[in-house]
Amino acid sequence: MDEVAAGRMAERIELAEALSRDDLEAVLGRIGEGIAVHAPDGRIVYANEAAARLLGVDAPSDVVGVSAGEHRRRFDLFDLHGRPLDTALLPAESARRGEDESELFVRFRPAAGGEEHVALTRAVRVLDDHGELRYVVSIFRAVTEEKAADALRKLEQVTKTALGQFSLIDLAPSLLDQSRSVLDADTAAILLLDEAGQSLTMRATVGFAEEEVSQAVPVPLGRGLAGRVAASRDPWHVDDLD
Repeated sequence: MDEVAAGRMAERIELAEALSRDDLEAVLGRIGEGIAVHAPDGRIVYANEAAARLLGVDAPSDVVGVSAGEHRRRFDLFDLHGRPLDTALLPAESARRGEDESELFVRFRPAAGGEEHVALTRAVRVLDDHGELRYVVSIFRAVTEEKAADALRKLEQVTKTALGQFSLIDLAPSLLDQSRSVLDADTAAILLLDEAGQSLTMRATVGFAEEEVSQAVPVPLGRGLAGRVAASRDPWHVDDLD
């Protein structure tokens, strides 16, 4: 390639890059959905006006260059049911780990106090020519409480229909394994009340040795860890089982 041709190509590339930046701001800067582009290390390299508003800052320039984790620390995050949300479950974090595109309803409110909002969030992976992660694009759409509740009802209906096609024995291994993974636990078990409703019997386990399972005895309702949880129907966290 001669110098003239090389110069023309460089000029075209420079013009294309300038147009891309202008188009990006023209298109994304004025839409209602929040858009944030993350580098693989989590730093935000672009944010539009809507994303800045959702993050509680005055301008996109206050967002760019800071890690998403820093912004999240200013908020309390909850799932659609109102339970504390592990940030590792956010779509952007899932995308950074290489997982498929996903959506998630997130409740959030300022940690210092303020109004709670609900947003539908999803993330898209952008790869380079070598298949390596170049960017993660997060999209946030603020939704009303009514819309969130409607989505929850639909999700519950789908779940109820799906579960109706299986027996407990079919679902137990998968449910237990997923529960153990989410809780970062060594073992998990399902105990069911007997017909008299007086004691709990171990019906499915993950992570226990065969000898431990074979020696398991019924747990009286209201006695021991499992018995007390079953009686109160409240979750119970114990720091030291000993």
